[in-house]
Formats: sequence, C-alpha cells, structure tokens
Amino acid sequence: MKSNPYLRGLRVAVFDIETTGLSPSDDQIAMGGIYSFDHRETYQYFAEDPGQEPAILRQTISTLNRFDAVITYNGDSFDWPFLYRRARKHGIDANQKMFQSVDLYRWLKLYWPQASRLSNLKQKSVECALGLSDTREDRINGAQSATLYRNYVQSKSPDDKMTMLLHNRDDLQQLARIADVLSFLPYHQIAAEQGFLIKGEVRNIHVEKVYFSGMKLTATAKTEPGLMPASIYGSNYQLEYDTRDGALSLIVLCEKAQDLIFADLTTIPVSTIEFQTESGFIRGRLVLKESGTIAYRSVCMLIRKTVEALMKEELNS
Repeated sequence: MKSNPYLRGLRVAVFDIETTGLSPSDDQIAMGGIYSFDHRETYQYFAEDPGQEPAILRQTISTLNRFDAVITYNGDSFDWPFLYRRARKHGIDANQKMFQSVDLYRWLKLYWPQASRLSNLKQKSVECALGLSDTREDRINGAQSATLYRNYVQSKSPDDKMTMLLHNRDDLQQLARIADVLSFLPYHQIAAEQGFLIKGEVRNIHVEKVYFSGMKLTATAKTEPGLMPASIYGSNYQLEYDTRDGALSLIVLCEKAQDLIFADLTTIPVSTIEFQTESGFIRGRLVLKESGTIAYRSVCMLIRKTVEALMKEELNS
C-alpha cells in the first residue's frame, strides 16, 4: 500500500483462500494464495485432492510467516478463522510471529464514505468503483470456484484447475491494486483504532488500539510471551508487559491548557528532535487533541517512539 505510512519498511503480502464451502467444520481449503508486494510474486498451493489439505496448509502457513503485514478482503471474518480451524483439525501449528492483519473490507466499510453508496461491498464491486475492473481476467466467483474444484477432484480437468488458479491469482493481484490506490483513507486514524506494527530486529510488537481515557493516552499491544517481565514507570508514563501472554500496555499522562490536550515530551524517554517537524510540537510539548479533535498522526507517533524506547532491548535481542 504505497500511501500507507504504517506499512513502510514492512514485508507485505496479500492472502486469499479458495474453499469447498463456507463452513470450516464441514468444508476444506482447496488452495492457499499469497502475493508478495516486495517481490511481485504469486504463490499458489493447490490441493490435487482433499487428502492434500494438510500439506497445503503447512505450505501456506510457512509462506505467510515471511511477512510482517498481510492484506485480505474480509479475512478477519473468513480467511483467517477458516485457516486456523482447518489447521487445528489436522494438528498443525498455525501460530505465527506477530504480524499486522489488514482487512481492506473492514477498512473500506468503516472509513470510505463511498462504501455506503455501492450496491454491495464485494471485492469486484470495489474494483469497478475504483476503475480497476478492466485489469481482471477471470469471470467466476467463489461459489463457482468451489463447484469447479469438486469437478476437478473427479475429472482432473486441466481447464478447471487453470480457471481456479486464474480466479485466485486475479483476486490476489486485484486486491494488491486496490491497496495501492487507497490514498484517500485516513491512515493515522485507522492506525489508532485498528492497530499498527512496530517492527524490531528480532521480534515485532503489534499495537492493537490507542485511545484517550480522560487525561490518559493508552495503548494496548501484544508481542511474544516469555520475555523478561517489565514494569517501567516514570513521572508521566507507565509500561506493563505480561510475560505469560505477551500483553503490553502503555499509559502516557497528558496535560490540558485551554482547549488543548498535550504530552510533555521532556518527561518521556523520547527524543524531542524527532517531533520537531510535527505541526503540534511547541517547545517540548506535543498537542494530541485540540477542541476535542484527536491529532491521530501525533498520537500514533508518540506511542510508537515511546514503545520503541522502552522496549528497545526486547525488540533487538
């Protein structure tokens, strides 16, 4: 996503599955597809018969583990739960390193005013609205793909298989094109409300949500469990890390003057030099809210820089 500053420097992929139906209890994954933004390559793992599902699950999960952020379309509600349910059924470890899930269906539904004007929010409808429909080659939908797979298992028709592969490839590459043109989305607000990734040399921290509670700016996050427990306190901040489940929380105490809520950066272990180009930076203080309006860019930047400073050793060791 070229215009999303929170994905810069991350290894990003697009992920989509083809299934034999909608129920992870009764249906199977017929194909796992992954598109790499970095290498502009498509990986497709196709089950020649239902008995190969465990093998393609392992291949798909292994490839996904190469990436820091994974883009899907309704993946948080369908692709990820389906993948994890089928992996558990086969006793396959689906645990992944900490990564960011980017569900563009959810983002467009919540943050794109045009979404309410479309007859539906299917991926192909969004492609048409964004002027991308002429770059798609396949002409089938997910239900037809499931029917083709059942036919293929019986007939081994090369045409059926190629049609499925084309459908999956186009879904992946079209979703990548959608992601690249969404310059109109409020990425700083999305980062605060939907989360963003802090990438370390060894491990990542996924900030899940950033919000105000009175005069406290709070961030909840997750990283790998089992590190050294941490309880770090300062005059205007506190960070807690739970070694059992990897839960992390950061609270920054703010101040108020007239209609401004701000953080005094001189009391927080961050370099004020990094904030000097921010429009809300005034003599060591960073404005986070003005007249009730949240400065999402500054809020997310403050959380990122504070977490990086306080968890530096854990991120790099």
